[in-house]
Parts: sequence; C-alpha cells; structure tokens
Amino acid sequence: MTRLSNNFGARVYLALVISMVMLFSVISCNGSNGTVFPELPFDNGVILAPNEGTMWTVDENVTVIFTLSVAPISIIHYKVYLLSDDGNELDDFRLSDDQICELSNNRLSFEWITPSESGMYSMYIQGWGNQTLIALTEYQKFGVYQVNKVYSVVDTQITTDLNPQMYPAIHGNRIVFDDYRSDWDGDIYMYDILTGIETQITATDGPQLLPVISDNTIAWVDYHNGNYDICMYDISTSVETRITKEDSIQRPLDIDGNRIVWTDGRDGRLDIYMYDISTGIETQITNHDSTQWQPVINGDRIVWVDYRNGNHDIYMYDISTGVETQITIDIKDQQGPDIYGDIIVWNHYNSDLDMDVCMYDISTGIETRLTADDGIANYYPAIYGDRIVWEDARNGNTDIYMYDISTGIETRITTDDSENYSPAIYGDKIVWTDYRNGNHDIYMRDLQVFTLEYTL
Repeated sequence: MTRLSNNFGARVYLALVISMVMLFSVISCNGSNGTVFPELPFDNGVILAPNEGTMWTVDENVTVIFTLSVAPISIIHYKVYLLSDDGNELDDFRLSDDQICELSNNRLSFEWITPSESGMYSMYIQGWGNQTLIALTEYQKFGVYQVNKVYSVVDTQITTDLNPQMYPAIHGNRIVFDDYRSDWDGDIYMYDILTGIETQITATDGPQLLPVISDNTIAWVDYHNGNYDICMYDISTSVETRITKEDSIQRPLDIDGNRIVWTDGRDGRLDIYMYDISTGIETQITNHDSTQWQPVINGDRIVWVDYRNGNHDIYMYDISTGVETQITIDIKDQQGPDIYGDIIVWNHYNSDLDMDVCMYDISTGIETRLTADDGIANYYPAIYGDRIVWEDARNGNTDIYMYDISTGIETRITTDDSENYSPAIYGDKIVWTDYRNGNHDIYMRDLQVFTLEYTL
C-alpha cells in the first residue's frame, strides 16, 4: 500500500525522502515579479551549495507524475535532473535530447519511477529559450514554489467504443466487463493492463452478463441455452465450460481461486451453490425455504443475503468448519455484501433512497457504519485489503468513494459531474463504469500513480 505525505500525518512505508529544488538557466534570470534570484553554482554537474526545497515521502518503485505551473516567460524548453544525496546525477533519470520537456499552456509535466533504494534525492530543472542545448555552468533558482496539490491521481480510460461497456471486475492486471458493441445482448470482454490488449471472450447468441475473474478463470451468467446458466473460461487454455445445466435460473455469482458461488433456483426457491473447479464437485450451501441470494466468496467464507427472518439479513458460511452464522440482526434490509479476510461490507437500507455502507469485523464482532444516515444513497460496496469502495450520491450524481480502514480516511475518487457506478477493487487498482463521455465506459484509477502539482 502506497503512502504519500507532506506534513499531513499520513503513514509511510519504505519511504524515500525526496527534496525538490527547481532551477532554471541564467537565460531567464527574472522571476514573474521581476525579482532577480541568486545564482546556484554547479561544477561539472555536481551541486556545490544545494538549497533545501519542499520535502515529502514516497514509496519505492512507484510512478510519480510531476506537473509544474510556470509564469509565461522566454523559457520554453526544459531538462530534468535527479541527483542523489552525494550530489551525483543519476544517468538513468536524465532525459535524452529527444525527450526534452516542452512547455504547454505554462505547464510542464514529466514522470519519474522512484528508485528501489531509499535515500535523499533532489530534483532540478534546466531551462533555455531555444532548441540548442547550451553548456551551462551556472543555474539560477527560478523562485520559491509552493505545493498546490499534494495528492491526486490519474484516471485511465480502459474502453473507448461508443457502445456501452459496464460492470467491470478486476483481478491482478486483468479487467473483465459486459460489452455491447457486437449486439445488444452483451458479450464478455477482457482487458490486460500490462499489454493494453483487449480480448473478446464470448461471441455466442443470447446475453452473457456480470463477469467475475480470479487468476486465470473468468465466470459469468450465460443465457445462450435458453435460461441463465453459469459458464467459465480458462484464460490459459482458452477453453469455455458450462458449469450448470439445470433449467432454472442461476445468477448472480462470484469467484475466488478455484471456487465459484451463485444463486440457484432449481428447487423452486433461491439457494446458494458452490462449484470447485479443481475437483468438479458442486455443493449446495443453503437449504432453507426462504430466499438466499447475492453470494460472495473469499477464502473459506461465503457471505450472502438471506430472507429467512422476514427481512434481508447478511449470513456467512465457513467452508472449513461447516458453520453458518447470522451477521446482521437489524429489522431493516441489508443487501449487496462483499468480503475480504475478516471484513464484511454491505448496504444498510434506511429507506429506498437512503442507504449506508456498513462494515463488520469477524474477528472482533464489531459492526461499524461508514457513511452517515443523511438521506443519501450509498450503493454496492466492494473491498480489497484495507480499502472499501462504493457508489455515493451525496454530490447530486453517483461518484466513487473509498474508505481506508487502516487510516480511517475517506477519499472521493471521481470528481466529474457524470454518473460513476459499479466499482470493483483489487490491490491498488479501482475500476468502475463511467458516463463522463456520454456513454458507458470502463475507467481505472491506479492508486500507485501520483500527480504532484506546484506553482513557481
């Protein structure tokens, strides 16, 4: 988990202390207010008298995107230097001549992947007013800069087709989603984050919906046999397998490792079933006369919504012990659960338009309400590690929010005015359905990619 701080009290893991000093050539020695700043001497690329700039901490091996705001002056080309605490330039960081940073709208951006070795580093910028690189022995500090934005991140648009792409799921570096570009029934597509390659998984008649993914297995709800079945696809072998062959409805579903769980209506009611991919064995988990649905699974624990008490409660089943446990006892409805480790999250319904996100710690038995009972709808939480994400309507549209259990900090993920919904999370990556472009696309936020903005 990556942390970034600038005297904000955030926790730091394997931190690098970075000291930023922005320097510009003697070609432009005046700042935006006309002040002449003192020269900073260099000798063969080694700083003789480094100034201390803004300091912060970042993790090792993360991508930091720097954005600088500068006054409109004659400097239009820049080179960036990174020096270690002994004043030596790191050759693998310096941009080559054909990678010169160009000023655009008085803003300059560049990337840096932080070293794997902790230490003190200083960042310097050299500027000049023409395309010719000049041998400079003196640099001048352009001005005192102030941090505008300590922590922001970059959204990545995963899909660009004008037809809808919806309901993503993510595991590792793979995202799966519903796609309607071929027909309005819907197909399953996969996107590989590392390669940027998009792959169509299904191409049969009838809807294929609500995909989930774990390791090399994708599973989904499939209607091409005339009723909703559970099917799966092995990415490593490209083999598709039909899991259920009953004439009744089977949906929705979840997957973790070799286990797939779903809601099954074969007995005239809705029960929870499980299929073990490694053994080929199907197991009925619930056998109650009332409705059990919306199953999710993590490790040996299956969680679902249960109506046996006359309202929707959250129940849990431990595969290793065979013990079933009622988690919620509130007379109001609880729906949309998810689980990771010892933490269960779900929607608590105060009314049709007033839903909160709640959390239950299995190890302590403590239930916590994460969102305020304020008449605002908060939908469909998802959890991975210490991070919980959900849809939130507090701003007049649905945005994606995140809560960090370890810090108690809530963060707004999306800030545009469009509808953003159906979030999923794995590791440092959050994916969701986004309507900012006037159609339904899949977007991703990588919490390891930071943007630091400065005003000089």
